[in-house]
Amino acid sequence: MTTKREPSRTGRKKALVARPGAGTAGGRTGGKAKAAKPGASAPGKPGKGAAAKAAEDFVRGVLVRGEAAKTGRRGKLPPGVTHEIVAEQQAGPPKLRRRRFSLA
Repeated sequence: MTTKREPSRTGRKKALVARPGAGTAGGRTGGKAKAAKPGASAPGKPGKGAAAKAAEDFVRGVLVRGEAAKTGRRGKLPPGVTHEIVAEQQAGPPKLRRRRFSLA
């Protein structure tokens, strides 16, 4: 026994026609790929300069918020401090070492 398809409400049959660009990413077909700019890193990956700048910004932020200090005479950090200043540098930010997590 076969079942007969009922007609649509409008009475027209729907045509199953492939649309242009159907099945491709974003409707793009073929074409030339864009060339990368010289010195640019891969998409989604920061360059070497970006990582250095991010690290410097992080250290600067920790210092501004008062979350870094040198250890006291007994080797303990003051309350609220999360990072120990390990070494002062003449050029650039100081070297920090994470000692504990913030409770706030």
